[in-house]
Order: sequence, then structure tokens, then C-alpha cells
Amino acid sequence: MRPPRDARLPHRVFLAVFVGSLLLELAWVLALPAFRGADEFDHAYKADAVAHGELRAVSEARSGRGGLVPVAPELVAAAGPVCSSYLYTRPDNCRSAGLTADGRALVASAAESYDPVFYAVVGTVARPFDGVAALVVMRLATAVLTSLLLGTAAAVTAGWSRTGWPLLALAVACTPVLVQSGAVAAPNAVGYAGAVLVWAAGLSLVQRDGPPTWGWLTLGSVTVLVTHTTGLMWLFLVLLAVLLLRPRTWWASRLRAERGPAAGAALTVAACAAGCLAWIRYADTNALSGPTDQPPLELPMLAVQQFLWAMQTIAAFPTRNEPAPSWVYTCWIAVLAVLWGYGALVARSRVRVVAGLVLAAWFAVPLALTFVSYSSQGYAWQGRYALPLAVGLPALAGLALERRGSAPARPLVALVLALVALAHVSSVVAVTLDERRADFPGTFVLAVPGGLAVVALLAVAGVAVAALPARPGRAVPAPPADVALRPEVRA
Repeated sequence: MRPPRDARLPHRVFLAVFVGSLLLELAWVLALPAFRGADEFDHAYKADAVAHGELRAVSEARSGRGGLVPVAPELVAAAGPVCSSYLYTRPDNCRSAGLTADGRALVASAAESYDPVFYAVVGTVARPFDGVAALVVMRLATAVLTSLLLGTAAAVTAGWSRTGWPLLALAVACTPVLVQSGAVAAPNAVGYAGAVLVWAAGLSLVQRDGPPTWGWLTLGSVTVLVTHTTGLMWLFLVLLAVLLLRPRTWWASRLRAERGPAAGAALTVAACAAGCLAWIRYADTNALSGPTDQPPLELPMLAVQQFLWAMQTIAAFPTRNEPAPSWVYTCWIAVLAVLWGYGALVARSRVRVVAGLVLAAWFAVPLALTFVSYSSQGYAWQGRYALPLAVGLPALAGLALERRGSAPARPLVALVLALVALAHVSSVVAVTLDERRADFPGTFVLAVPGGLAVVALLAVAGVAVAALPARPGRAVPAPPADVALRPEVRA
């Protein structure tokens, strides 16, 4: 019989991370005026259209990004002021370009060709509501989905870890921009949280006595696929990294021992991937527009963009060109340096090589895609797009430190959690102060009595509750080889 693990029971870990994440995202919901999330109006239009049966544009926009979709007039009117404040939008994005026979407004959405699965969920939930209220419901649905996935990833991690390192690494992987994205009516954060679950389930499978987590791996993989057009690319890279963590013969043994669940996972993910590819082909989702008047692509500028993308992976909100306070980056870089540095010192060669490959891909993929699309899109890439891969770097460090066998020192855990909490809380408070001065319609923090204090309290409570599973604890020795769950899959 396997000895008991650390006292972090998976169901308690799930509850803490789910509740904590949701509280922090509720703080962000209040901090962000309606439609101020990155391209949030585009996604809200798409969700409302899909909920009413229109999966893609009904016609082209004459003066707007994307195609025209039929949307509730109240939603278009509510989005108008924020939409019009951006330099990159055009008239058809911010006001009705006409009406359908049943009185719905035709408005341009840059998200009109995206996979409709996420939008069907949040749009249907928000269908009974109008205007800003509909957007709030979409945000809450997104926050719940994101928190459920993060909580599940934490519970899966607690199921295979014996020290506090993997859960501490999970806390570091959830950067401020990842959590903030969960408060925006858009599919991005749900995809990022799905990737966190894929990493958690995959690392469970590479453990000698790790529980079979094929179902969770399937759920995370499907979520990554349906929430972004780059999902298939990221999922391939993540799964490849997980596979490289063990020799081929080891995987052959494990797959033979668990052929039923493994085959079911493979078939489900393959079917979903085929469906996503079919949609991309049908909707021309990744089609590039013709050349635009872009300045020449210069290597120094590309290097600057690469630095900005790395910083955007940590924090940039509400939009990509609005940086967080400088200490947010300082806190997170310090935490990452400790985790990566210590992990690299104790990592086995295979883990170290895989981490190096993941880091290289994190840099190479945005550069390659920018080279390919620069003539039509310019520097359209955003650092947060690479989060499905980036969250694996702390996860791999956590794996290396877990295999070392000793729990992290209490002062180190306290320091890391304090820096993480400072970054999250100060980020949401700083945005609240900035947006309160902008005074857009639908600025919730102005409508709530003591709005700033409410936001701060929600953020503090959220990080405090979510951090409970990563508290210091004792390490539990690994079971002897003769009591491993599956002797046939030992390395």
C-alpha cells in the first residue's frame, strides 16, 4: 500500500484554488469598465451572434475589422464609447452598419471567424440580458470556467506531488495577465487554464507512480483546441515536451498498461483537432489579408518586440500596450529566477533538455509567425498568446524539485507567495485607479460604494485563499519501487 501523501487533499486544493481564483477575477471584473478588456467588444458581439444561431459573419464590413454579425442593438450601443476610443477601430466596429429584418444590429467583429464553441457557452448564458448586463454575465461565465480549470489543475497536481514544489510552481505559472484575462468576455484565459491542466495531467503521467490522468489530459487538450486558432500548435508542442520527459520504451510500457484510457484520450483529442481544423478551413480563420503599409522589418525592432512579448506574458492590461507597474515585473522575474535557477541545479538531464527546448520554442514561435505575417499584420503578436507554452516552464521546475524529494523551506515559500500576492493585488488596484479616472460608461468601481476598497479586499482574499495549498508542508518519502502503482511502467 502506498503511504499517504502530503496533507494537501486534492478536493481541498481544488476548492481553495477555485474560490481564490474566482475572487481575484471578480476583483478584475469590477476594476475593468465594460468592454475595456482586450478586444472585448469583438468577442461580446461574436458571443451574442452565436447564441442566436449565427456562427460567422453574414456579410463583409465596408468600414471595420472583420465581418458583420447580427447583434442586439443594446450591446452595440453599450460598447460604442470604449470601442470608439481606440485608434485601430473603424466605424462599423463601434456602431450599427444596418439592421436585420428582425431588428438586430449589424456590426463588424474581428472575432467573427473564430471557433464558436466558447461563444456558444457564454453567449447562451447571457442571452436573457441586455447591454452591459449581458457583458457582465459573459465575464462571470468566463471567470467560472477559468477558475474551474485552474482548480482542477491544482487538484491533479496535488494528486501526484509529495512536496510543496509543484503547487508552488503552479502559483508562479498563473501570472497576473493570465488571471486578469479570466475576467474578460473572451476565450483566451479559458485556453490558458486548459493548458495549465494539460501540463498538470501530463506531468502526472510521467511519474512512476503517478495516477492515470487521461481524462483530465483530454479535457485540457480539448479546451486548448477550441479556444484559440493557435491551440493545435501549442497543444502539439506541450504534448511533445511531455513525451520527451520519458524514454520511448517507458511510454510503451505505460501505454500497454493503460491502453483503454490512453486510446480514448487520443481518439477524442484527434477528433476535436480534426473538427477545429475543419472550422479553420471553412471560416478562413487564419487567412492573412493583403500587404499593408508597414515599415521595413528591422532586427533591432524585432528584438524590442521580443522583450515586450516576454513582459506581456507576465502583465499588460487592459490592452497589450498598457504596462503594469514596474514592481509587478520585478516581483515576478525574481520569483521565476528563484524557481528556474534552483530547478536547473537539481534537474535531471532529460528535464533540463526539455525545459531548454520549451524556452527556445517560446522565443522562436512568435518570431517565426511575425516573419510570416508581418507584411499584413505588422507586430500583431501579443506575449499572452504564448502562455500555453510558457506556463510549462515553472511546471518543469516544479517537477525537477519534486523529484529532489525535500519540501521547500518555509521562508522561501513565504517569500514567493508574498511576491506573487503583491504582484496580483497591486496590478488590479493600479488598473482600478487608472480606469476610475477615465470614467467610461459602465465603470463598475464608480457604481459600487467604496469600489476601490471592495476591489482591493476581493483581490487580497482571492490570493490568500488560492495560496493555501502552496503553504509549507512536510515532504512524504517516495514509495519503494516494489509498491509503485504500476511496476510495469517503471523507468
